[in-house]
Amino acid sequence: MVDSNDWLRNVIEQSTDQFWRYRLLPTPAYEYVSPSSTAIFGYTPEEFYADPLMGDRLVHPDDRSVLETSWADRTAFPAPLTIRAVTKGGATIWVEVLRVPFYDTAGNLAAIGGTTRDVTRRKQAEMDLRHASEALAASRRRIVDAQEKLRREIAEQLHGRLQNRLLVAAARIRQAIDGLSDNPAQSAERLAATADLLDEIAQRDVRRIANQLHPMFSRIGLLPFLRALIEDYEPSFRVEIRVPDRPWAIETLAQPRLEPQLGMAIYRVVQESLNNVQKHARAASARVTLQPTANGAMTVTIQDDGEGFDVDSVPPGFGILTMQDYVGSQSGAFQLQSSPTGTTVAASFPLLS
Repeated sequence: MVDSNDWLRNVIEQSTDQFWRYRLLPTPAYEYVSPSSTAIFGYTPEEFYADPLMGDRLVHPDDRSVLETSWADRTAFPAPLTIRAVTKGGATIWVEVLRVPFYDTAGNLAAIGGTTRDVTRRKQAEMDLRHASEALAASRRRIVDAQEKLRREIAEQLHGRLQNRLLVAAARIRQAIDGLSDNPAQSAERLAATADLLDEIAQRDVRRIANQLHPMFSRIGLLPFLRALIEDYEPSFRVEIRVPDRPWAIETLAQPRLEPQLGMAIYRVVQESLNNVQKHARAASARVTLQPTANGAMTVTIQDDGEGFDVDSVPPGFGILTMQDYVGSQSGAFQLQSSPTGTTVAASFPLLS
């Protein structure tokens, strides 16, 4: 028959949790500390026996108030207590402490027993999950903000430039109608000019708004849309697009070969980069380089010669965060470098399907 005391001691001494019993009366001292204390804290049981205040010394300075608060009512011990501790080697770990009170015959708290478990990995996973959740929430807010920003811009274009040009076209048509009987030749000229204006509205203004909403890469490919995009910025600064002079590279970008989500990510990175150049850089020129590789990967780089900024001290703005969101959605990598002579944005994407 197995001796229950021997069996229990073997379980305790083989456990990765630290088991302990701390005497309060008549003098404070550790009565028992299991061997796992060495693995958790770096201190042997003998070192605990030699220092009755070892447990208090191990508590991280920022969590000592938590421990003191938990001792306020010695008739009840919250279970478990999760705090940080500092190991013998100076590392900070998270531990979960379960305490059980022991009373003497007079009802005085005479000792405390309990277990201490290293929960650093679990705590780190919880913090990582919380950070990921916060990042996801922030990303969703940026998506909503981006949608509202796009709606505002389109509304301004519809009620501004496009509406004004349509009003001009309508006025010209009315003038042509009014003059048909008196001067048919002049009315015909006005109608021809109005037709040209309407054609320009359809080709430039309506196309620009449609591209802002959703560029249809599946029809003509990414490169034509990017060439149309840079026209919006060239009144402010010169923009050049570079593509490797290889047939497969041109084919990948000029034809509807890219997945729509990837094409959209590349388009938005270029668009937001050029927006930032226009708003902040005071640049004379910018260069967009598209680098498909023979094995199907893709890199897009946007460089300008404007006024750079300190990347480490200036928090990322809406445009940069939006680019990071689009690149991250395609499991890509995003880099930003800046100096007094210009800024470089680089986004690389993994192998394409």
